[in-house]
This record gives sequence, structure tokens and C-alpha cells, in this order.
Amino acid sequence: MGGVHAVRVPLVLLALLVALFLPVLAHSERSGLEEDGILVIATLTSFAKDIEFLCDDRAQVLSIPPAGVDPHTYSLRPQDYERLRRADVIVTTLHTPFEYEVDRLVAQGELKPEAYIVAYEVPGIALLENPMGKPNLHGFLYSPENYVAVIRYIAGVLVELDETGRSLYTERARILETRALEAMRALEAREELVGIASTPIAQYVGEALKIQLALMLTWDPEVPPTPKSLEHARRLLESGTVSVALISGVAESQGEVRPYTAYDRALLELARTAKIPIIVIPPPTVDRPLVEIIEQIASSHASVTTSKGGSMPTGTRPSTVALLALGAAAVLAAASVVYKTRSRRGM
Repeated sequence: MGGVHAVRVPLVLLALLVALFLPVLAHSERSGLEEDGILVIATLTSFAKDIEFLCDDRAQVLSIPPAGVDPHTYSLRPQDYERLRRADVIVTTLHTPFEYEVDRLVAQGELKPEAYIVAYEVPGIALLENPMGKPNLHGFLYSPENYVAVIRYIAGVLVELDETGRSLYTERARILETRALEAMRALEAREELVGIASTPIAQYVGEALKIQLALMLTWDPEVPPTPKSLEHARRLLESGTVSVALISGVAESQGEVRPYTAYDRALLELARTAKIPIIVIPPPTVDRPLVEIIEQIASSHASVTTSKGGSMPTGTRPSTVALLALGAAAVLAAASVVYKTRSRRGM
């Protein structure tokens, strides 16, 4: 009997130790889906706020880069790599250098999220083309239809990962969809305008607001504006054919605007000199939900008067938008060159 007890006592102690420490060991191996909730990382600051609303307290949502930082110049930091390794869902617009780095890490298996969502590859997304015939990946989520398509898709992914949250994700997605689409439906009966824009982000806003863009100052915001491009814009404004200017920036108190790029600053000055209305498009770096930005843009457009020329009777807008780019090819082309703007991206 003594021999039996000598063996059974250590086994009992071992069982107790396992019972005490197994939960701790298991916790270190579990994904965020089980213990800590879902971890979602978005590569667009403003859109992270929408996903945050979509998830409520069922997930942690982080933005890389942080608010106020230009994603085009951002480089991943050590803490970013750690967060990305823990992420259950990564949502990316995949058009900036740091996003390409994330994409490479996913492709090589160094990052293993449960879901990796490239926003412009979501079914139902419609990308516009620039004058070079390439998809414009700047600001495509500013299109209410594109925004809704991505929100619905993310909600579906969250339901797959967290079935018990189905009702929450579905209802929150419906709320965001309603807000985005109703903001634009309120403008359906308004006259269509002819406008001038500073950077590519405005192309999707112009499309949504039914503004025919007569000129886009640049398709590459990283290149400083040239005297020739600014002179082209000034002459167009003086001609009286343009009734509104679209610039990216932050509206501040007393009607002041903080431009986002050098092109926005240049167009802001030209538009004020010409005394035409300005629609301010908040950049995606602001710490506000994108749906709120869409509502603000719609509200700004609703306040724009059409008394100063450049308007088009409702229903007469052509299926293509005249975009007179200021690159070498556009300078040589006639001012009436028309570019196809809407194309469906094949999946």
C-alpha cells in the first residue's frame, strides 16, 4: 500500500498544477477571437472609426497609421508589426507603400489574419479611371455605393468569425448604409454643376454629387503644382464655366479652411479670387467616421448655389465626365477631351 501512495500523491499534485496553469497557457495560445475579442486593423484612419461603430464592444479596432498622419509617407513601426501579427482581420485600401509592405507579409505567410480584406476587391466596388486609363485608388470609399459595399462585406466577415454577434453587426451595417445613401438621395433633384478639383480624391466626390469636373489639377498629389497648371486653372475659373471648386482639407472656425496638399492650397486661393463656392473634402487622415464625412460633403453641396453659371439641367449629364488633366498629354490635347470614368473591376 505504501508504494501505491508514493505514486498517487505526486499525480494528484500534478493534476492540481495542470488545473491551475492550463488556462494561463491556453490563453497565450488562443487567438483574439476566443478570449480578447476580435482585433481589427484598418489602414485608413477615418474608415477605422466606421468599423469601430460596426463592432461596438465586440472587437478592438486599431488604425495604422494613427490619425493625422499621411498614409502615403508612413512607414511601419515595430509596434505596428506586433499589432498586425495579432490581427484577426486586416482591412486595407492597398495603394500606399506601407500597405504594399503589409500585403507582402500576408502573401509570404508572415501575417496570418483570419480575414484579409482589400477594399477595392470587394464585390460591388466601382472604380473610376484616370486619364491614363488606370483605376483611381484615391478616395474610392468616398463613393457612398462603394462605402456601403465594403461595410456590408466587413459585416459579413465579422458574422463568420463571431456568429453570436450577427444581430449587432447586421443592424449596425444597416445604420451606416442608411446614413450614407440618404445623404446623397437628398441631392437627387438638384441641378448638376460644373466644377474644378485639386486632387484625385475629388473624382469620387464629384461623381457622387453629380458634378462634372472640367479640370483636375493633378493625378499625383506628391508632385508640386506647376505654373502652367495653375494658369490653366485660373483661365478656366475666369471663363465663368465653373461654378464650384472641390478641395481636400479641414474646415475650421469662421469659414477658414486648412488645405491638405499644395494643390488644395493653390486651388483654394484661386477659387476665392474667382468668388466661387468651395466644397471642402475632409482627408482620410481625420479622426472621424467616413460616413460622417460623406454627410458633411452632401450638406456642403446642398448649400452651394447655382446662380453663377456652370450648371447643367438635371438629366442632361453625359455618362462620361470631362477631365482635363494637366500632364503633358492633356496639355497637347484639346480642352474638350472626354475620359471614361466608370469601370467595374473584375474579380
